[in-house]
Amino acid sequence: MIGIKSKGFLIKKILIFIIILIVLSASVVYLASTKIKKIINTKIINQISLKSKRNITFSHISYSTNKIVLNDFCISEKKMSKKNFGCAKLVKIKFDIIPLIYKSDIVFDYIDIEDGNINFIKSNDWNFSDILKLFPDDKRALYQRINIKELRIKNFDLLLKYGNTELLLKNLDLELNHSIKSSDFDITLKSDVYSSINDVMLFACVDVHSNIKIIDRILEISLNNTRISNLNYQKYSFEEADINLYINRLKRKFDMDLRIKNLDGFKSSSGYKKIADIYKKIYSNDLAVKDTIDLNLKAEFNESLFKDEIYNNDFKISSIIDLKTNNHRFEFRAGRLYIKSNSDISKPEVRSNFGETVNDLSEDLIVMLEKSYKMLLAKLK
Repeated sequence: MIGIKSKGFLIKKILIFIIILIVLSASVVYLASTKIKKIINTKIINQISLKSKRNITFSHISYSTNKIVLNDFCISEKKMSKKNFGCAKLVKIKFDIIPLIYKSDIVFDYIDIEDGNINFIKSNDWNFSDILKLFPDDKRALYQRINIKELRIKNFDLLLKYGNTELLLKNLDLELNHSIKSSDFDITLKSDVYSSINDVMLFACVDVHSNIKIIDRILEISLNNTRISNLNYQKYSFEEADINLYINRLKRKFDMDLRIKNLDGFKSSSGYKKIADIYKKIYSNDLAVKDTIDLNLKAEFNESLFKDEIYNNDFKISSIIDLKTNNHRFEFRAGRLYIKSNSDISKPEVRSNFGETVNDLSEDLIVMLEKSYKMLLAKLK
């Protein structure tokens, strides 16, 4: 009987302990949720609205211990303007609650933004400069200040406007993945791109897969199997282009492989017209080139060596510039026709079976390539 009573007493103790544990857990969850709600309403939304002098509105907000969902979220332009800076039908935020309890940096597991738009506009200052001022000064490297593991943006319109430049990313789908304390950012992006620079229009569809290394600035970029399709720029267009690109600014390395399908409009360029006129004078025939062509371009720069190739089934242009030896080797081939130069940089010595007129034009082309190389070199510094 004593054993049975002891067991019963023990079971009661265990049940009481479980009930207390449940009550305590519920209390912790409730207090945490209450704290989060208070932080969201008073320390984040209200403070941003007051300090930035912007209206912040939403139709509904829901909370859980570590998740916030906002519907019909909007933030206005400066000075409580009636114009919107950015809006989204749905915003989901999930974060790690532990750093919040210890008053450490909030780590966001993910931020989802769907069906919206945002405008980045610069007149004197950017229209978001006042929001940036709300964040305290932080001397840590840029990647250490970005505490977002995953950012997903779906069906978004992003407008970037400054001076005579306007860029619209329409129907944007963007995904950014970042391991906290890592300088690597994996980015995928799909969008229709509309661009206007000094009233010159460009349209394209882009599908980007990239890895970017950021410390205090972008140091390394890798684009893998990135596709640009249906590009239209002035008189030029192409069906699609596939690009692989690698840039390392510390190592001063650049590597690109670009394959363009159905390039159109090149016949209207002044350079092509000059070549076609010269060809006709020499051979009394029109230059037999299709209206649309496929084109491949490879470019590589490493330390002091720059290699460049442009080619398809009909012709090939290759250029190798060596800074150490101050040498530039250039070659053009199309069937039996050729143009060659192997000489000091800026002093091309051209040989060809075209004639002197083409040789003079080739010298200008070679010098132009060298100038383009110098511009690329300056950007990699």
